[in-house]
Amino acid sequence: MSKKAANVIFETIGFIGLGQMGSQLVTRLINAGYTVLGYNRTKDKANSLIEVGMQWADSPVKLAEKCSVIFLSLSDDHAVDEIVEGKEGLLSTSLNDKLIIDMSTISPEISIKLANKIHASKGAMLDAPISGNPVMVKEGKATIMVGGDENYFTKAKPILESLCSNVFYVGKNGQALYLKLAININLAVQFHVLSESILLIKKAGLDLKNAIEIINHSAIASPGIQQRAQYILSPPAEQLFTIKLMQKDVLLALEQGRKLGIPLLNAAITNEALTSANGLGYGEKELSSLFKAMQQMLE
Repeated sequence: MSKKAANVIFETIGFIGLGQMGSQLVTRLINAGYTVLGYNRTKDKANSLIEVGMQWADSPVKLAEKCSVIFLSLSDDHAVDEIVEGKEGLLSTSLNDKLIIDMSTISPEISIKLANKIHASKGAMLDAPISGNPVMVKEGKATIMVGGDENYFTKAKPILESLCSNVFYVGKNGQALYLKLAININLAVQFHVLSESILLIKKAGLDLKNAIEIINHSAIASPGIQQRAQYILSPPAEQLFTIKLMQKDVLLALEQGRKLGIPLLNAAITNEALTSANGLGYGEKELSSLFKAMQQMLE
């Protein structure tokens, strides 16, 4: 174990969910000197990680029996619920003094429900969603926001800081997820409006490469726009964050807005654009493909 990891109370870290984001997180943990025991529904996704030192568990429950801290990085409510409560799930064994850190973006209510069940099993759960994509995680530039018991946050903070440079405590269980959803609807709306802007620029006959360069030095040049505006001209090699996943987050936010009595009007309009993009077959493509979908709608 490296000097960086030597003083941390958790020696073997469990990690469930080895997709694009999870794989980058596991790689950072291994590079920081931690021993990582991983599980994924399809083992093929784990092969490259096993080659660089990750150990393999045959089920979530077998992983939980060997680890005192367990990370989750999964796609949606159902996937997280299945790992926690399903057959051979985490709750199939004693979670006494174990800490579950869920980095998935899911419904705050579902997260709180699962946190309560884990607490009843003598364990603890933190919701710790990430703002950033796999490239940002690889570079250590993403942001982690954390909700749950502050004492457990303090214990886990050294591990979280090995994953990302920006780690913030938000409050009680579920609150980090509210913040993550608020951030993601901003990202969705920003790119929706940027796509409209580029359509206007293109129709007016401007040079798109020059216009995008100027936009990236203008008053609207947020980090999200600076990263994705270039993808309108040249798509990234990998799907960093798909339209389908973005719409999942927008719909979660709209549901929370309905329950809290907050009219999320811009998010609702952007959701319709995402629905149209999905209908045109862009659901599994990178969010930046929303521009192409909107352009296709005008043809």
